[in-house]
Amino acid sequence: MNLTIIHDEYIAGKTADALRESEQFFNQEIIDQIWAVGSDWPASVPPRDHAEAVATIEVKSIILASLHKKPMDAIVWTDSRLTALADDLPVLVSAGFDPLWHLMVTHGCLDPMVAVLVQVGFSDVQSIMETMPSALRERVLGVLPAFMTQSLEASECDTAPLGHCFAGDEAPVLSAVWQLNWADHRVWFSRVQAAIQSVIDAEAFDWATWLRAYRMVGCGQWLADYRESLCQCFVTNWLKQPTFTAIQSYLDQWLWRDRQWLISHLYHLANTGSIHTREQAWPFHKQLCDWYTNNQ
Repeated sequence: MNLTIIHDEYIAGKTADALRESEQFFNQEIIDQIWAVGSDWPASVPPRDHAEAVATIEVKSIILASLHKKPMDAIVWTDSRLTALADDLPVLVSAGFDPLWHLMVTHGCLDPMVAVLVQVGFSDVQSIMETMPSALRERVLGVLPAFMTQSLEASECDTAPLGHCFAGDEAPVLSAVWQLNWADHRVWFSRVQAAIQSVIDAEAFDWATWLRAYRMVGCGQWLADYRESLCQCFVTNWLKQPTFTAIQSYLDQWLWRDRQWLISHLYHLANTGSIHTREQAWPFHKQLCDWYTNNQ
């Protein structure tokens, strides 16, 4: 399948109603592949602007190609496409994880896929993968993030790297965080939470330490409440910097959903903050829109 053909047939020159019909068509084609023919897509098509509709249809075409096990052109996974993928993943895995594995093998383990696996939890993912054919399992392990691969190949949870969460290699720390369970590792829950809180409360901002804490939060559902506090910590400290020209390489390491949060938060600061804050936040917000919105 070719994205150019998809664009010409389903997107170019179409009205909002026509795009909506195209999305409904793809929804039905996808649901017929994962459930009994004639099943209904579990949600109505929400209102979308043209760019959102385009990204949604592009992603659904990729999902459908994967379900049919047909090759698809390479695609650049912009934030809008990742958002569309995240919206469809709950439906895609509703009948089992095989569609996710095949999509992952073709396109890599993208942010929304990692989020799904984190939410499912280490023990359940381990159990699911143990039932997979060995050849497919090896292919999936080859595209998972390092911390997941290390966790799934370990015989037990190694909590030693959590003695100092911000020292040593990152993968063992994230692996341990993902594997922690209340029954066996209760003492480590409060220690990890205290470590993350220390980053939020620190007077001096250190990017490497902050990024480690941020990635720890991203691999544990029980740490989700710290995500926004860490993001606010970043904004507060980065607005103090004399220039924002070198920030893109840092922000590209944020999860796609938090980049969208950052754009919204900075827009709020640029319109409601003090005069000094507005002067700092507005150019920062404009840069983000250029990187993640206008150029997609």
